[in-house]
Order: sequence, then structure tokens, then C-alpha cells
Amino acid sequence: MAVKWYLKKDDASWHSFWNDISIDDEITEAKNDYPLMLNAIIGNTNANSVVLEGGCGLGKFLFFLREKKYTNLIGVDFNEKPLDIIKKRDPIIDVRVGDVNKLPLEDNSVDLYLSMGVIEHFEDGPQNALNEAYRVVKINGTLIVAVPYQNVYRGTFRKWVTMPILKLLNPSFRNSHRVFYQYYYSKKDLKKFILNSGFEILDWFYYDQYHTKNQRIGICLEFPFTKNKNNPPYGLNIIGKILSFLSELISKAIFSSSIAYVVKKPNS
Repeated sequence: MAVKWYLKKDDASWHSFWNDISIDDEITEAKNDYPLMLNAIIGNTNANSVVLEGGCGLGKFLFFLREKKYTNLIGVDFNEKPLDIIKKRDPIIDVRVGDVNKLPLEDNSVDLYLSMGVIEHFEDGPQNALNEAYRVVKINGTLIVAVPYQNVYRGTFRKWVTMPILKLLNPSFRNSHRVFYQYYYSKKDLKKFILNSGFEILDWFYYDQYHTKNQRIGICLEFPFTKNKNNPPYGLNIIGKILSFLSELISKAIFSSSIAYVVKKPNS
């Protein structure tokens, strides 16, 4: 079941989000992304493919593909600031101001559409964005969509214990003091929206952007005390490593921060 998440108004603003992030940081992040995600991107394209990153920000995956000699790359975002930065860095990348619910692209014009942590931010749901993705993707083209996941921990302990305690002790956690930021989607919910848009599902996987032996974004987000501050982003201390090992003996669904689907636009 999809669950709403709220933030303080200033924390939910995208206009200042890119102030302390550089393209070089983004490129490094992309290169170290979860291998299943990178394999899905490369495996469904070639250097001549038209690739769109919707809600691209600084175009992390576009620059990842540029280093692999891709030239037909498009970035769309409603915020002009990151697009201007992209344009100055690499004019080969075609950047366009726009809304993923009404993309400035023609029908059937994209081989691969990357939607990485975007469609969860619409309070009225992701269906319009997915329908629009279906419109612009070519027949037999691919959409890769990743969203925050309503994992086992978030749906149980956080829902019934952590959040009620935080709301009781700290008024800033009460939704009346916050604005909508995003949904956490279950696998079933996201699948339903995807199928309603007309896409055919090829694959899905639990997706932690940082997922190595020593890194787990899902665990660090829930338990800040498991983070090793001297290690790379979301590096784990010994407590975090033990928690990661034990939980994944059972299932990645317990703490995985996101879920991803790889889908295609069928012939009919």
C-alpha cells in the first residue's frame, strides 16, 4: 500500500536542492550505482539509442552514458537551474524545461526512458506520468522506473512504533507542520500503475542506490547510528554490517530503500 511522506516546507523545496551538488559528484555516484540498475540501462540501449532522463536534475545517468559515447541524450526537468549547468558542461546533451506529466517530446520518439525517483513526488499519484512515458517511448522501447519502496520495516515498525513516538515527542514530525513530499510504494501498487499505462513488465528488483558489502542506504536512512561517518556515502559501521547481513539472510524486502521495474512498450 502506498504511504505518504511529509517534510518541512524548506526541506521539500527543489529550488535549492542543487546548490551543494556538482556534476562530478553525480557522475561518481552513477558509476557506483547498484550493478543491476547499470546493467539494465546498458543492456537495453546502444550508443545510438535515444535516451531520456525525466526529472533529470543534473543528469547523473546522462553523463554516465556520455562517457560511454552516447550522443542522443535528452534531459527534462521543471527546474532551469540544473539544466543550465548541464548545458554549460556538455552541449551535446539536449536539455528541455518541462513536466514529466506533459513531456516536450513527440510520440514514439524515445528508446529508453529513465525515471529515477521522480513519479513518487506527485500527490495525485503517478498514473499521468506513466501514461506520458508510454506516449513518448517507441514500440518495443523501454522504461526503467524506480521509486521509494514501502519495505517491511517501513510498513510495520516505523508505521506503528517509530513515527507515533516521533510525532508525540516532536511537533515538527506532525503532518500539520509539514508538506507532502513523496509516496512510498509497495511492489503491488507500482505494478498496478505500470500495467494500467499499457507497459509490459520485463523485470523488477529491489533497488538500493548504495548497495555493497559496506554500504546500505536503506539501513542508514532508518538507523543513523549504523552509519560509519568516515566511510563513503551510507557506509556502515559494525552494527550496520551485522544488521545488513542478518536481514538479507531473510529478504532484501526488509530494508531496501527503493524498488525498480524494467518495462517495455509492446506492439499492441
